[in-house]
Amino acid sequence: MRRLAVIDLNTGDQPLHGDQNRVHIVYNGEVYNYRELRTELEKLGHRFITTSDTEVVLHAYLAWGRNAWVRLHGMFAIAIVDERGSRTKLLLVRDRPGIKPLYFCRQGKSLLFASEIKALQADSGFSSEVDLAAIRSYLSLRYVPGPGSLLTSVEKLAAGHDLVWCQGDIEVKRWWFPPGADSVEAGLDIEAAADRFGTALRASVHRHMIADVPVGAFLSGGIDSNVIVALMAEVAAGPVKTFSIGFPDFPDHDRELAALTARRIGADHHAIDCRAEDMASLPEIAFALDEPVGDAIVVPMYVLAREARKEVKVVLSGEGADEILGGYMFHRKLQQIARVKSFVPAHSFPIAARLASIIPVAILERLFDYPGALGKVGRRKIVSMLERMGDAPLTDLYRSAVSLFDADDIRAMAGGHALAREADRSVGPVLERLPGETALQSLVAMQYPDWLPDDILMKADKMTMAHSLEGRVPFMDELVIAAAAALPDATKLGASGNKLALRRFGVGLLPSEVLQAPKRAFYIPLEAYATTRPLADIFDWALDPVRVKKRGLFSPQWIAAQRAADPAQGFLPLKRLFSIVMLELWFERFAPSSSWT
Repeated sequence: MRRLAVIDLNTGDQPLHGDQNRVHIVYNGEVYNYRELRTELEKLGHRFITTSDTEVVLHAYLAWGRNAWVRLHGMFAIAIVDERGSRTKLLLVRDRPGIKPLYFCRQGKSLLFASEIKALQADSGFSSEVDLAAIRSYLSLRYVPGPGSLLTSVEKLAAGHDLVWCQGDIEVKRWWFPPGADSVEAGLDIEAAADRFGTALRASVHRHMIADVPVGAFLSGGIDSNVIVALMAEVAAGPVKTFSIGFPDFPDHDRELAALTARRIGADHHAIDCRAEDMASLPEIAFALDEPVGDAIVVPMYVLAREARKEVKVVLSGEGADEILGGYMFHRKLQQIARVKSFVPAHSFPIAARLASIIPVAILERLFDYPGALGKVGRRKIVSMLERMGDAPLTDLYRSAVSLFDADDIRAMAGGHALAREADRSVGPVLERLPGETALQSLVAMQYPDWLPDDILMKADKMTMAHSLEGRVPFMDELVIAAAAALPDATKLGASGNKLALRRFGVGLLPSEVLQAPKRAFYIPLEAYATTRPLADIFDWALDPVRVKKRGLFSPQWIAAQRAADPAQGFLPLKRLFSIVMLELWFERFAPSSSWT
C-alpha cells in the first residue's frame, strides 16, 4: 500500500505485524491520543519497535480486542487480520462520525476492502452493476447514502461500526452512538455554554496539530474555521499557514473576513483564486470522489487542497460545526416550523401554501439567506412543503428541505424510464425521532447516519486526499461532539443568530466583524460558468441528447427544457443539471457501459 506519512515518517510503514506475526494491520487515519495509549500499554507489558500510531492501534487490539475502539480518539479506517486460533478472521473498523471512508465487497467467501471504490475495481471478479435505487437516492440528496453505494457489489461500513468476517460469515456491530437528548446540561447559560464548548474545542484543535510534517488550515469567512486558526495560533511554533479561496471575478465578503483574522493572528496567509478554467478539473474530481456529489463546492475544495499541498501536508478545517451546533438555514427554519405546528391547526398550512403560490417571489426570497435566486421552481418547492406540513413528521420535512428532486420531479425527469419506478431508499427508520428530543436535537441526530459520513466528511476527505493532503476536522472530535450535545438549544440557535456559544467563545479571539457576520452559503457562480468554457463544454458533452437517450435514465426533452429554463426559474434548474452532469462523469469512469434503454 502507498502511505501518506504524517506521524513516524521513517518506521511507520504498513502493514505492521504483532503477536509472533499472527496479527496484521493496515490503517488509514490518525489517532491523536496514541502517546497516552502507548504509555498505558507499556505498563501492561507491551513492547514497541516503532513510534507510530499504527503500532499503538495494533497493540490496543491485542490488549483489549474489539473494546479497543472506544479508547481511540481520532479518525480511522482500520483493517486487522487475526490468524490466532483455529479460524482466521478479518476485522474492519470505522471511526465514530465516519471521517475516513471504508468500502467492502463480498466475493463469494472472500471479502475485499479499501478506502476507495476504484481500488476494489482492480479485482478481476469485480462487478460494476449499477443500483438504480441508489441513483434515485443520489438525485434526491445530491450524495449517495449508505449502507450501499451506486454499485450493487460495494457496501460502506457505517460510521461508528465494526465488521468481523470469518470464513464467509459477516457480523456488523455498532460500537458508537451519538449523544442524545439525555446529554443536555439544562442549567448552562450562554457564558457557561461557551466555556464548556470552547474548552473541548481548544483541546481538540491542539490535539489535531500533532504531526511530524507542516500543518496548516483552511480559512473562510465563517466563524468555524476562524476559531480553529485562532486556537492553532496559541500553540503553533511559528505563523500558522492559512488558505482561503474565492472567485476573483465575483468578489464577496468572505475572503475579506478571512484576511481580517489572518492579520490578527499573524498568519502566513494564502488567498487562492478559483476561476472558470478550474471547472475543467470536474472529470478528475468525479474520479477522486468515487461516487457522485451534486454540489459544485467540490471544485473550489479541490483547487484549495491542490494549492495548500504545495505548502503543507496536513490541514485543519471547520467541517462538522454546522451539523453539531445547528448552523444551517434548514435548522432554523425547521425549528421555527416545529414551534408553529405546536399551536397552529393543521388545516392552516394549505392556506399558507396558497398564499405562497401567489405572492411575489422576491418577498419569499427575503426569508432565505441563500446567495442565489429562489425563483419559480424554488417557490414550487416551498408550496409543496407547506401543503404537507400539517401532517408531515419532522423527518419528512427535513428530507424535503435538503433534497434537490422530490418524487414528482423524478417522475417528470425520468419520463417512462425505469428510474421512475424505483423506490426512494433515502428515507428510512434510521431517521425516526426519539422521545424527549427537541426539534433541533432531532435535526442534529438525523445528520449522523448519512449526511455527515456520505456527504460532508466524504467530500473533505476525498478532495484533500486527491492531492496527498491529510484533512483533519477538530469539530468532529468525540469530546467536541459530546460538548455540543450538552448545550441547551438556546445556546446554539436563537433570535440573535446561530452557533451562539461558539460566537461567545470567539470573543477576544476573533475580530468583531467575523463574530457578527451572519452565516452565508459559499457562493459559486455556476450561472456564469455554465455558459463559459470549459464548463459549458462539459455540460454539452454530458447532456447531449444522444448520450442521454443511450444512457436511458432521463427524458432528453426534460433535460432540454431545464437547459432552456428562463433565469426567473431561479437557481434550482442549474443545480439539478449540475447533479446530472456529475452523475454522467461518474458513469464515464466507473460504469461506462451502463444503460437502461
